[in-house]
Formats: sequence, structure tokens, C-alpha cells
Amino acid sequence: RLAVIDKCFSHETVEEIVDALESEAAQLNEEWCTLALKRLKEASPLALKVSLRSIREGRYQTLDECLVREYRMSINGISKPFYHDFCEGVRARLVDKDLAPKVFYFAGCTIVFFFSVQSF
Repeated sequence: RLAVIDKCFSHETVEEIVDALESEAAQLNEEWCTLALKRLKEASPLALKVSLRSIREGRYQTLDECLVREYRMSINGISKPFYHDFCEGVRARLVDKDLAPKVFYFAGCTIVFFFSVQSF
């Protein structure tokens, strides 16, 4: 699995990662790959892009820098205008437990604006 994980998640963008997972899922027909893909597609597109950026930046930061970045992301994640994604995720997972978020701020990863990710 590790080779497939490295192959899929080494891509630079969320869209490329999803494409790689779709390709591997079609070839391998393994449950973990299909489940990972399903979870990515259920998540907020903005959260996916912000998280990927955070992971990539965190590789080169000290613990103090990582904690500051995580704090900033947490505050921005629950602030307007992006608090809707957080609230919708909480509703879908914890309140209604339907695991079906109705709508996110951005409909898909391809329309998440660069400045939106940078604001975190």
C-alpha cells in the first residue's frame, strides 16, 4: 500500500491526487483506495486545499511555526466567509449524522480560488 499511497499523494494539487486515486482504484480494486477517494470527495474542497498546503509547508517549519500556522488556520476556518464549510461539516457528521454535507462554499476543487487558500 505504501508505494501506492506515495504515488498518489505525492502530486502537487488535490485534483491530481484525486485523479491518481481514481486511476489506482480502477486498477487495484482495493477497498482502502476506494474509501480514501470517497472521503476526499465528501470533504470541503476548500478544506482539502488548505490542508494539503499546510502539510506541504509544515515539512519545512519548526514546531513553533507549525503550531502558529495551525492556530491561524483554525481561527480562519471558523470565521466568515468560510465558516459555512465548518458548520456544514459539523452538521453532517455530528448533528444529523447523515455524512452528507448539503453544500460547501466552493462546489469543487477546481473553483477554489488561490487567494482563498492563501488567506488561511
